[in-house]
Amino acid sequence: MSLHQDCKDLMRNPYVESTRLRQKEDRGGLSILTLVVYAIVFMYFVPKWLLDNGYMNVLFAYVPNVDLLANLLTFKGSPLPGHPTIRLYNAQPVTASGFLSTTLVSYYALLGLTYMVAYKTANEGLAVGWGDAFVVLLMTYLLPTEVVGKVMDTVYGHFVSKEELKTERETGKPGERAYWIALAAGAVATLAMIGGEAYIISKSSGLLKEIAGGIDRMVRSKVG
Repeated sequence: MSLHQDCKDLMRNPYVESTRLRQKEDRGGLSILTLVVYAIVFMYFVPKWLLDNGYMNVLFAYVPNVDLLANLLTFKGSPLPGHPTIRLYNAQPVTASGFLSTTLVSYYALLGLTYMVAYKTANEGLAVGWGDAFVVLLMTYLLPTEVVGKVMDTVYGHFVSKEELKTERETGKPGERAYWIALAAGAVATLAMIGGEAYIISKSSGLLKEIAGGIDRMVRSKVG
């Protein structure tokens, strides 16, 4: 088995020894502290800055994607002592603190999406609000996690050494150089997703409005 395949298998299996070791080191208090810091920075200050500076399309693309950013930071829990982000956002949380963190981040993202649709609908009509949701739902909930995950897995597998991989299995600590390179690659992919989403919304609003409006008129004609 190649090192790359070995590494991919290690990261895809949530029950491998290295992951158990990382989670064993973590404490509920540390998970909650990580959530609080994440919420202050990424769920309050960043959206506030975007709002204050008038970047509305970026804001509408960003807020529903805070779960994607949390998923990015959860990658291997970081090489920091205690792996503080290991429970920030898990697809299958196994502790109360992990469940709380994942649920709150997901709830915030969903509220952001519904507010975006409601805001656009109230100010520009149902066709605009729902039309934008066509893009956000696809690029927020159906595509990015798998894409970003594969990017990070591939990059990490390319740069991690055999010695670091062995240490990771024994201690739970990921290879630092490979981790930071993979995190940077994931961040670029995530920002590209958010930027691409904002760009598509701004450039395709007319077409999206026509499609959503056509569906709305068809439904109304049948039930009206």
